[in-house]
Amino acid sequence: MRKIIIFSIIVSLLIISLTYLVFSQIPGEFTVGNSDPTVSNFEVQKADSSWDFLVPIETHVSDTVLRWTINDFDGDALATTLCIGTSANPYSNTACNVVNYIFASASDGDTQTYTYNTDPTGTLQGTPDTINFIGSDCASQPCTKTYYVDIVVDDGQGGDITSLNSFELTDYLPEFVNVYLSDSALIIPDDSCEDYLPQTCLINPTQGDYTSINANLTITDLDADCSLTSPHTNQIILCMVNATGVEICDPLTNADYIYNLSFSQIIGSNCNFDISVPVGDAQGIEFFKTPGVYKMYINATSQAGIGTINFPASPQWEYGSIPAPLFPAQVFLGDRIVDGGNGIQLGQWNPGLFSEEIINQGNVILNLDWEATDPSTDASTCDGHTATCWDLSTSPDLQIDDDPSLSSDGGNLIVVNVPEGPATVQFRPAGGLQLCDVMTCDSGIDETLTIHFHIRPPVGLSFGTYQTDFTVTTSAV
Repeated sequence: MRKIIIFSIIVSLLIISLTYLVFSQIPGEFTVGNSDPTVSNFEVQKADSSWDFLVPIETHVSDTVLRWTINDFDGDALATTLCIGTSANPYSNTACNVVNYIFASASDGDTQTYTYNTDPTGTLQGTPDTINFIGSDCASQPCTKTYYVDIVVDDGQGGDITSLNSFELTDYLPEFVNVYLSDSALIIPDDSCEDYLPQTCLINPTQGDYTSINANLTITDLDADCSLTSPHTNQIILCMVNATGVEICDPLTNADYIYNLSFSQIIGSNCNFDISVPVGDAQGIEFFKTPGVYKMYINATSQAGIGTINFPASPQWEYGSIPAPLFPAQVFLGDRIVDGGNGIQLGQWNPGLFSEEIINQGNVILNLDWEATDPSTDASTCDGHTATCWDLSTSPDLQIDDDPSLSSDGGNLIVVNVPEGPATVQFRPAGGLQLCDVMTCDSGIDETLTIHFHIRPPVGLSFGTYQTDFTVTTSAV
């Protein structure tokens, strides 16, 4: 009986031991994850160089700087695409119609910047209408245009995100106040082109030269940024087209004289721009331009690149008239030996070998009416010849000609006798002394007149040097 119990216990223990020797397999795994990159701190620089991040983000600076920070927890190399469009979600809608720019590789924590409208790589995609303001953006003041900015960051590991942002470009257009124009120092308000209509801004020509130009443009700029040199444009354009005509006057058509004005001062919200062109400067107006009242174009733009508002519909300026023949300081009569002649012979004709020119250095076609005083050795006049005075009323043999020949006038002006004043005789080209068309007055269009003087002094004059004064009365043809 005792043996059986012991066996039973041994068997039971063996069975239990065998049960604990059985093995099981349990599968295990882990995943190496990839964190998506992030974009934070999107900001736009304002005109005062501060940064705006408060929605709606606004700036007045057309070449504004954009910046943001990219992060990637995994430290992957990041590729960033900047997409700017004029409608929402431009990247997903394939509408990056303003900017589509791929940055160089970056890494976690980098701040990336982009200068809108001035990027040197030429990545502006749109036309000027999409990139800049257009008229419809300025239906009310200030002009406002919204740009949608998608920043797409790809970590190359299957993680990419698109950060949706936007900013508004705003701008108050300059408003016209007044324009002043003169050929001398400006007197404000006397030289206003607006305050005293129909009086117009008057520019007087300078004889034989470029006239001076002094101009001032006053505008109101509520943005008070008119001291910036770019992208502001402030111009006065003078067109030589009749003020009452239908011809266009603008920067592209009939823009004869373009004056780019420089900022001078700002008083409150009024900005002043001016220019001063001295006499003789090729920026001035040529003396020979026809006098008249002409059209003017005023071009003042702001950051928006849009022109001045409320400027006069038809601003005018006037170019004055100046009858200004240039006469020689002195002329010599007859056939002097020094001119190749045989000296002055009394009682016979002495051809005028010496020549001089009269030049029309004004802008009026001229009549020339001539008279002379009696030639004498002592500046006296005489009634009848004396030994020292030649009485022209008795012997009017002092002739003016345009060539040295006494007899050949074919193709030339006909010789005429110059009388003793106050009587006069006309001697000038058939249509008058014409206007020059170049500064050198050498086009051969009768803008110059060559003069010679033939004389037949009476017998009986004594030895000496005789002088006569020619008086030439000019008038408009």
